[in-house]
Amino acid sequence: IQPVISRHLALLRDAGWVASRREGRRIYYRLAAMPAWAGLLLRGLAEGGVAPRVLTAARGRLARFEGRPVRLTRRVS
Repeated sequence: IQPVISRHLALLRDAGWVASRREGRRIYYRLAAMPAWAGLLLRGLAEGGVAPRVLTAARGRLARFEGRPVRLTRRVS
């Protein structure tokens, strides 16, 4: 299980969510400074989620966004 945790922590580090420092053979991790949007997301989740009207408005903005990535569907064989 340790290699799996190390791999996940490395992914989080590469994404900027955690910072790390090495001391000898050990690596210590801590939460990195969060962008403002991440703080809002975590605060919203801690307060019981996001109101349905806010989600509906966000979905509408996302649907109108021209540069949004296209979801690729996986083929099931």
